[in-house]
Amino acid sequence: MLKDKSSASLQAAAVINAEYKKRKGRALDISEGSLSVEILGHVYPDRIGNTIKKLPLPGSIEDAIDKILKRTEVIDCGESSKDSNRFLWDFLYNTASNLILV
Repeated sequence: MLKDKSSASLQAAAVINAEYKKRKGRALDISEGSLSVEILGHVYPDRIGNTIKKLPLPGSIEDAIDKILKRTEVIDCGESSKDSNRFLWDFLYNTASNLILV
């Protein structure tokens, strides 16, 4: 989805929210904006990290990249009560939204 449109992460978030509601009978308590930023916050660092790993790197840098990739390989979204960094995605979305709408 991300290859085709700049708004694809918002579309993915809408699909995820709709599927969650269908399966659980209630809305996911995550805004589509926050979820879309989290998707991007996993996908792009993962792509960059995997590209960097193709370069000849000192072991310490390769270890650091591996740690980043471990955190980005799964988009582990969760509501505030279960996701200790939901505030970060909310903050990034709200900040980006305010900058774009100014």
